[in-house]
Amino acid sequence: MSERLPPSHELRRLRRLAAIQRYLLDALKGEDPVGLVLQRLAGTLRLGAGLVGPAGVVRAAAGALPTDLAGVPVPAQGRVQAHSLGGWSLAVGALPPQRGEPLELLVLASRTAVVERELVCGAVHSATAILAAARQAGWAARRQRRAVDAHLVAALIDELEVQVQSSPDELALRLAAAGVELGAGVQMLVVVLAGPGVGVSPGVGEVALAEAVEVLETTFALDSAGALVGVPHAREVVALVPSLSAELRAKLEQTLGAQLRLGIGRCAYSIAQARASCADARAAALAIADDPDARSCACDELELAALVVAQLDRDALDPHLRPLLGTLDSQPGMRSALLAYYEHRFDAAAAARALHLHPNTLRYRLERLATLLGRSLRDPALVTSVQLALAHERRAPAHAGRK
Repeated sequence: MSERLPPSHELRRLRRLAAIQRYLLDALKGEDPVGLVLQRLAGTLRLGAGLVGPAGVVRAAAGALPTDLAGVPVPAQGRVQAHSLGGWSLAVGALPPQRGEPLELLVLASRTAVVERELVCGAVHSATAILAAARQAGWAARRQRRAVDAHLVAALIDELEVQVQSSPDELALRLAAAGVELGAGVQMLVVVLAGPGVGVSPGVGEVALAEAVEVLETTFALDSAGALVGVPHAREVVALVPSLSAELRAKLEQTLGAQLRLGIGRCAYSIAQARASCADARAAALAIADDPDARSCACDELELAALVVAQLDRDALDPHLRPLLGTLDSQPGMRSALLAYYEHRFDAAAAARALHLHPNTLRYRLERLATLLGRSLRDPALVTSVQLALAHERRAPAHAGRK
């Protein structure tokens, strides 16, 4: 009994799809296989084609794409999902996942309805496997570059502090070899996880920080400006970038996501200034870690206490400020009582209302605290010390166990 052949139109589609597959496979021989695969997809199907990373960041593209791809759904592995977005028709496929690397999507886009939907979906399915092969080779080079970047960032911050202090010119030359010209001005960025009050689970946080590396690299690569990105601490990502424009800051706020906070340091023109810029950026990021509405903070937007603490040695401050924090936490409700009292400009009645306490209860706690401290709570020196202690406390988690 002879096997039944598919209809002629189905045969034509399969033959065309096979031709597209061969055409895409041939792109792997080029110097930029990922870019060439996307160009050939876009040209053959007359659609926009893009490789999209975390938070909708376009890593590479050919042809027109929607301006905001953050809402593109992630299809199951091996599946292609059709989707409409702001007047665009999309076909989306996920590249096979690679351990330790963020998820990437292949997106084909058209401003009109896709006529040959089965052909387009078949092309997406084939292209994701081909792009994964091209990506594999690219990732090996990227991992090597990231290792070098991370070493340079760590050296700039504090890992090789003795070397930096004894021979800053050597590190400056190494940075120049990596494409970083300190004389033109750079800024340090620090990305940290949002605080416990925002509700970020540890597993989600680790993924978010891994994606932050990708977002920072992609953002500055698309801006035709190099960036060094490293992860010197398990709970933060640090980047050395050219001067950060307001436009790029807004873009980073959008793409980094709600689980992360971005701190921006001062402009620096030397090794010492770059290290101080990193301290600024870390203080700024930690200052907004518990604010659910904040996404970024620049050092010139910081409270003075946080900026001062960022420039001082942590171990030297600890013996002076930890006892004060210990006293504030020695009895339930005393810390919140004092902070509300300061926030409402020494108005005990207003502070009590804010805490939903009887005014006499709040006054008792304040009087008890003043007795323990042995000084008036209105003493300007005490007010300053409390602000410094709180700023010091916010800075400590990213440096636990480190100089």
